[in-house]
Amino acid sequence: MSTVTTWRLPRHAPRAALALAALVCLAAAAPIAWRAHRRAAPGAPEDCGCTRGTAAAALRKPASGPLAPASATYRFGTVAAGAIVRHRFALRNTSGRPLTVIGVTASCSCTSARVLEPEVPAGGRAVVEVTYMPSFDLKGTYRDSRRADVYVRGHDGPVASVTVEATVRCSVMASAAEVAFGEVRSGSARERTVTLTVDRHERVRLEPAAGAARRFTRATLSPPRAGANGARVQTLRVAVLAGAPVGELKAEIGLKAQGGTRVSLPVTATVVGPVTADPDILFFADVRRGEPASLTFALRAAGAERCRVRSLRSDSPYVAARLAAGSPETMVEVTVTDRAPTGELRAHVVVRFEGSAAVVDVPVFARVE
Repeated sequence: MSTVTTWRLPRHAPRAALALAALVCLAAAAPIAWRAHRRAAPGAPEDCGCTRGTAAAALRKPASGPLAPASATYRFGTVAAGAIVRHRFALRNTSGRPLTVIGVTASCSCTSARVLEPEVPAGGRAVVEVTYMPSFDLKGTYRDSRRADVYVRGHDGPVASVTVEATVRCSVMASAAEVAFGEVRSGSARERTVTLTVDRHERVRLEPAAGAARRFTRATLSPPRAGANGARVQTLRVAVLAGAPVGELKAEIGLKAQGGTRVSLPVTATVVGPVTADPDILFFADVRRGEPASLTFALRAAGAERCRVRSLRSDSPYVAARLAAGSPETMVEVTVTDRAPTGELRAHVVVRFEGSAAVVDVPVFARVE
């Protein structure tokens, strides 16, 4: 006769089993509920892999690329605005194979960079020279940082970056960034002033004016006088001369301090007068050497005024100008002579009038082949 043994659970066992089962279900459902909450919560960011992207970006940093700079940053210290300073960075080829540098780009036009030898053997060094010329700032001294990126064949994006830093000292500050005259009547002179604040240890001098219209402008610099906080103040006077021709006038006034700071002030004006040229520029295309070529422009007077030409001249021995006969308008015929040499030819035809200080200046461009 067989005996059947019956196990009897303790009285509290069913409740413990139920509690354990409930905990297991909650643990399994928690991630699903959390994801659903993330999708449903307004403004909650999706899991877009930002952390992975950051990690990947960190791995792609140029510093860990095949060209490793011994020092990625160089500090020039205090540099005068307009001065030119250079530094050479050494970058070791850690890739275990030869590399070819195909370019170095700078982050600003005030910075340029080049590699001295583009072929870099395994374990060798590439030398990158960075040239930095900080610009003038009307606000005075400022801190600046510029970067250069190095690119090699077979790699997307820069494989190394180097940075130069400086404290740029502007020992000369100007009250205006440009000298704008607006409209100026032909035959009359106009003057503008700019106040310069100069470091007491500096000396400033005028540089020769630049630009196509420099001969129609004049600049003078007053002696220094005492200013605030020990600085010195000088007055720059810029004038558009009475002989300026009708049309747009552009020039540039340069100032240079002993410490190296350079200040460039553009000068602009629109000279208007009783007489204008139409067209106001002459272009000769494909002039054959040994064969003269001619074009004309009309002189047009405003209102009831008449064009009474007093003088007509060209500043080039290869360009001739004369009044054209038999025309209801006052026409000027301009000829590139048969003696003009091969190449680019530039000249100006200047017209002056009776009883007026007005001047018409017509640029002439020609290509002689």
